[in-house]
Amino acid sequence: MSQTPPSSLTCPAGHTFPYEQLTTRGGLAVCPVCDGMRWDSPHRAKLWSRTLLAKPLLLVFGAVVMFLVEMVSGVGIGTTYQNDHVGGAVWLTAGSAVSLLAILFLGFGVIRIIVTLRSESWSRAALSTPLILVAASVALLAVGDLLELGLNIAFLSASGQGAAWQLVAQIFDTLFFASIAGALGWIAVLAKRPDPAATG
Repeated sequence: MSQTPPSSLTCPAGHTFPYEQLTTRGGLAVCPVCDGMRWDSPHRAKLWSRTLLAKPLLLVFGAVVMFLVEMVSGVGIGTTYQNDHVGGAVWLTAGSAVSLLAILFLGFGVIRIIVTLRSESWSRAALSTPLILVAASVALLAVGDLLELGLNIAFLSASGQGAAWQLVAQIFDTLFFASIAGALGWIAVLAKRPDPAATG
């Protein structure tokens, strides 16, 4: 004995309507009341994209600009010390000038990385050249700090207060920039290597 199917349907919201009045939305039968309500759009997860990396790199470029201002101040301080005949002042001026040049190259290298990441014809190997430029710039910063050691040594020879601590800090600054330069150069070399999937 066959049963006659019900002529109406009650939706989860409690609305009861005949089958004839139901509409289809997104592959589901929907009652007229619910169909008139605003449906929330499905939540879309933000997808990862290499172009997104360009935005935090803009912050890095801003930091480079601030570093540039600091080095201009360093040149100014060195020049003032030289005018006052402070021992070792020429080393501060020379080191700050080298660091100033390094920061200009560093800023250019960061911009090149941003342009490469945003390029449609992007490849990982294309990052190698700007990374080498950034690594060389940071290595030049280490050279600048190394030259500025002359001022710290002069202060230490003159038995300046806290001169030993300043010398130690300058040495570790130099080692810091040298280590970062080495790491960036290593990454630049690794970026040139082909993917295993591409070779086999």
